Amino acid sequence: MPEWPVIQEDPCSLTVAAGDTAVFRVKEINGVSYVWKRDSNGATVGGNSPVLTLTDVQKTDEDFYYCIVSKPTFPDATSAKAGLWTERLIARWEFEDNLNNSEEDKYHGVYTDPDPGSELPDAVYVSGLEGQALQLYDDPCHVRIDDSYAFFNFYPLGYTVNAWAKTGMASTAYGCMASKQFKGESHPTDSKGWVLNCHDKAVNTLRQVDKAESTGSVIDDQWHMVTGTYDAEPGVVAVYVDGKLEAESEPGSDVAPTNDFPVVFGAGTVFGDMSVYEGLLDKVSIYSYALSQIDVAVLYTDVMTGESICMEQIKHDYNGDCRVDILDFAMFAADWLECNLVPECMP
Repeated sequence: MPEWPVIQEDPCSLTVAAGDTAVFRVKEINGVSYVWKRDSNGATVGGNSPVLTLTDVQKTDEDFYYCIVSKPTFPDATSAKAGLWTERLIARWEFEDNLNNSEEDKYHGVYTDPDPGSELPDAVYVSGLEGQALQLYDDPCHVRIDDSYAFFNFYPLGYTVNAWAKTGMASTAYGCMASKQFKGESHPTDSKGWVLNCHDKAVNTLRQVDKAESTGSVIDDQWHMVTGTYDAEPGVVAVYVDGKLEAESEPGSDVAPTNDFPVVFGAGTVFGDMSVYEGLLDKVSIYSYALSQIDVAVLYTDVMTGESICMEQIKHDYNGDCRVDILDFAMFAADWLECNLVPECMP
């Protein structure tokens, strides 16, 4: 056994609901004193303990935290950094003649050509679902979200990515609407991150965990809302089209590895070398947790006003209108005295 402090287990990253309590723990040996720090400003938080408890967590507490373990006359041991996020809408890009995040003044987009010898291109905006939309072409140019490298690594704890897309690209081609992905050499073993794309069907993939693929096509040159979620508690990856659950994976226990690549729109990676998307893109949103089926349906009906979504068929809904009312009772009552018993009722 060494005499100096040794970190045996680093604190784990957390996503909690606003107002809840977050608890970080570091497992170590030979520690005498403990100092917890916020990564963004170096501020000391908590007391002299291997456990850091933060109560009433709010958006302002979102940061990376680490612990310095000390013992007199020996070098300090410093834990790895653990992230803290609240369950919320992290960012939304409306593409109203700009690539800005409408939620706050950071995580803005840059339209870029990965070829270092090329001039910075101009993004093209056209009439969209509501207001303007981003026009993407069959080329390596794409949108890179600045400062999204580390903070957007909450996705192993759960995420939702939602995008409105209109494309008529070939069904054999893969078009990536949004991604945060490192592409490994031995695909998909070395790949890390998530990808929301389409190749006729809509696909939500969380690398090294699972994927979900829709049953219907989204490549028909019509507007579709495509939503991908990952609920870490059961380990389920799901994909929705136009507010309806299309497919979900079986529960699993694999943990997705994080990556140091930015969020990208219109290509599979920041290099623009795979899954190039051609078409219109509008209202892209990223959440730090998995939205429920009802939440996703509301996202759709909030935009497509006047339309409704039937979550699932109800027992005794005889006329198929997704509600049980007097009309269903009338259909039931019309036949409720019919009898086919022999000999009581027949012949």
